[in-house]
Amino acid sequence: MAETQASRAAKRRLKKKDAGRAGQMDIPMELDGQSNDLAVTKTSLVYSDLRNRIMSGEFEPGTRLVIRRIAEQHNVSDIPVREALRLLEKDNLIRYLPFGSAFIREAGDEEIYEVFFIRGLLEGAATQLCVNFVTEMNLRKLDQLCEKMERCARDGDAAEYSNFNREFHRTIFRTLPFTKLTTQIEELWQSYGWLRLTFRFKSGRMMESNTEHRQIVDALRNRSMSEAGRAAFMHKQNARRAFIEARKRYDKKPSGAREESIVEGIELLCEIWQESQWSDAGKSRRAESDLMTFATGALKRSVRRGSERMATTASKRRRSAKTKKRLAKGKK
Repeated sequence: MAETQASRAAKRRLKKKDAGRAGQMDIPMELDGQSNDLAVTKTSLVYSDLRNRIMSGEFEPGTRLVIRRIAEQHNVSDIPVREALRLLEKDNLIRYLPFGSAFIREAGDEEIYEVFFIRGLLEGAATQLCVNFVTEMNLRKLDQLCEKMERCARDGDAAEYSNFNREFHRTIFRTLPFTKLTTQIEELWQSYGWLRLTFRFKSGRMMESNTEHRQIVDALRNRSMSEAGRAAFMHKQNARRAFIEARKRYDKKPSGAREESIVEGIELLCEIWQESQWSDAGKSRRAESDLMTFATGALKRSVRRGSERMATTASKRRRSAKTKKRLAKGKK
């Protein structure tokens, strides 16, 4: 009898502990595996729907996502919506703020330039290396994809063009034995997938892009590493220019003088790197003073941003201290 009572007391303690843990977690603890699978399925459905709507441009950058409204639309509780939003935050598609506020993430010109530059480096290197691994069968498939993309461009089908575009580059990169490199490229695609909206906002870009695809295929067929790398890098920089141009056309907020100067500086840096990489002598034709001017300006901007962050942090601390004092006075 004593053992039975002790066993029951232990079970009661475990139940209380599990209940406390469940209260602290966003997802309730499920002892039934079937119920847990159901919760995951609801989260994945909400996540998939929101991601597709963000990628299609239905939700514009800066749009607020209201959890209660999304839950009602999908006929679920708030919990799967919150979990879906956390997944979208990991994908770099939204900003999830305290107290449950979520917004479609906006990227500045500086970030867009940097992302396209990094993509140009990675995809340019991967395309160069593919010269040693691509087969005639791969080249035939690339030709077929170019023909499909040309039809999409003539029909103005941006969504289908975007899918074939992704398949085109994957066909090239899958020939490589370097999984780390291709994984990094895929992660950038996933994190900045909304960059594909260029084809929707600038219809002429589809035909330009496909012309650049054919240049990449020609370089691969000729087994020219330098031409393949150059064509892939230029392809990304042309995509970046098209995206910036399309964004300015649809952006309601005008760019400030500071943003314009940053953009000009990054454009200069891209050109300097490009010339030093692909010129016959391997050196930039730009004057060293141009590079020094940009480097000095970049350093000043970095210091200024650091000062602004410190000032913002100090301001938040002061507000927090004032709030605590008011609460303390209220308790008294």
